Amino acid sequence: MRKLWDIVLVSTVLHAFIENWGCKATVTPATPINEEQVSECLCDLTGNECDINCYCDPDCTQEDRNAFDEPEITRINEDFACVRKDLILTDNSEYQVTENTNEDVFCLWKDNFEDRNFFNTLPAIESLNLFDSYLSRYSSQVVAIAPEIAPSSYDAYKYGSEIFVVRSTNVVGELRTLSQGSFSRSCYDVNAINYLSETSSMCVDTTRDDDLQTFCENSESTFNLQNFFNNFKVVTDTSFFTQVNVSVSTNIASVYSTSTNLTTVFVRCIAIDEDSECDENLHNRDGNNTRIEQYLTTAFDTDTCSNLVKDVVYKIQYSGSVIQEIGLEVTLTSASISTDGSVSTVLRSFHVLFTNNLNVTGEARSGNPGFIRGYPIAKGSLQQDLAGVFSIVSAVNDSHLSIVKPGADRCADSDQVNVKFGYNTVSGCKIPVTLGDFATTDTCKALQNELLVALFGNDSVTTGPIDLYVPRFGNTEASQPGDWIQVNLEVEDPGSPTSGFCNLYSTVKLDIVYANVGYISSPQAKILGAKYTFKPQTHSFKCGPQCSSTATQELFGQIIVNFVDASEDSEGAIKKIPPVETDIPYDFFYPFFVNGYPQPLKLSLTAVALSSFLSVIFY
Repeated sequence: MRKLWDIVLVSTVLHAFIENWGCKATVTPATPINEEQVSECLCDLTGNECDINCYCDPDCTQEDRNAFDEPEITRINEDFACVRKDLILTDNSEYQVTENTNEDVFCLWKDNFEDRNFFNTLPAIESLNLFDSYLSRYSSQVVAIAPEIAPSSYDAYKYGSEIFVVRSTNVVGELRTLSQGSFSRSCYDVNAINYLSETSSMCVDTTRDDDLQTFCENSESTFNLQNFFNNFKVVTDTSFFTQVNVSVSTNIASVYSTSTNLTTVFVRCIAIDEDSECDENLHNRDGNNTRIEQYLTTAFDTDTCSNLVKDVVYKIQYSGSVIQEIGLEVTLTSASISTDGSVSTVLRSFHVLFTNNLNVTGEARSGNPGFIRGYPIAKGSLQQDLAGVFSIVSAVNDSHLSIVKPGADRCADSDQVNVKFGYNTVSGCKIPVTLGDFATTDTCKALQNELLVALFGNDSVTTGPIDLYVPRFGNTEASQPGDWIQVNLEVEDPGSPTSGFCNLYSTVKLDIVYANVGYISSPQAKILGAKYTFKPQTHSFKCGPQCSSTATQELFGQIIVNFVDASEDSEGAIKKIPPVETDIPYDFFYPFFVNGYPQPLKLSLTAVALSSFLSVIFY
């Protein structure tokens, strides 16, 4: 692992490094983007996978589109609007109106000056001087901040359709899950799981300690895992109802075990408590419950109720309008009787996820093409293979810009979160330090290294040379290195610390400059440049006359993320009024104008008016 404190303290060398930025490789130039095509398919946010309800996604088959919600919505950037001419009695607006007599319609041009419909195109930022000029011009101050029902129809599954379940007793109902009530967070309501509709919900279940044993031994409770998949099957294809007349009591029972259009919900894995991973060895995919037998029902022992179902993730695989399988990822927990006889509370969560094909891993995008506010920003390093081809490579578990989770206290206990596009963020955490950490230059370097790793979760951001790139657009591919921008770095020389002090980069700022491009009616955010700024601050171990070598204090590190909008709207230029021409017979102004050939003349309105005036005088 390269050292994070690999920085040259000689100011002249540091200045030359910042200005020249090391050796820059020659890569493929940026891909030109047609502004009129920049908004072609905004909903295509997953590469190599069909996005639900995205009709323009080329990865969607016609079978997929048939399962989408109707109607298809098409974005049209028209320059004019047409109505019947008899609907407009008079026009007193300041805008020019063009009449087209074809098909007896009246068309209003919104704007016939094409350049005014697009944002100004700004170049990528490739130097610190240009970056600073953008900051000074556009930046502002950062501010931190299941009862059964009788379905009404059995049409093919589409987006939002109810998913049917059947019992061997000829009962038809809906697949449902728990959620919080309308006026409280308690787990009262039972919500339907709708086709292709991904949802997440949380709710609270409570019971008094004196009722915990009765509560735990209730076999019908939703805390029992077996109630999530036993005694019912899911209708995978609604053609089942055309083959079986469910109104006849014996029909479902006769095909319940043999129909290929019915499937059983199975357990994919179980996490035996909140701190454990979901164990894939605990499953019943093959219908055999032996592996999970001890977790199927709740169990009460002395003063503890165990095997309570806390969290459930429904993973539904589908193809078009057909459900292929439904698996559950389950987290269990326990509740104990307290000495004061208080209420036992369990916070529960339920998630529903749909996957088109479990054998294909889609590539999530942060926009298509422009970045969507709140989506993550990819990152990577520039590498060259043996054939001399350049590409952007990202770490498997570190493919996006990340910072320490806002609101964290100790860095060791905090998680990393992705930087969200368009959201200014201030976050930080604390690391423990001792008097010895401030003793020498080497200990200060080690302390700086520890602080940066704590803030960023890895060593991808350093105060030395950095090979870090971010994409221009949300759909930029790693195979197009010319469409990625190298992150700039501005580092102030920390100088030589005195004994007992450390000059540390405890506050790091990330500025990201972006601009909207394309149609003003459909702006697409494009990153122009990014820069990390490191400014040193002097820190010391604060203690009284008697400093203990074993005493510890806390050092606070902070990250500031600032997004700068450099969009420039098109200038309000107005085109010159074009001359209006008309066709008239060749002898209309005879004898003032003579033409030897009988053909129409094209004259401006000014000439027509002048000729008419002269005709009146001489008449």
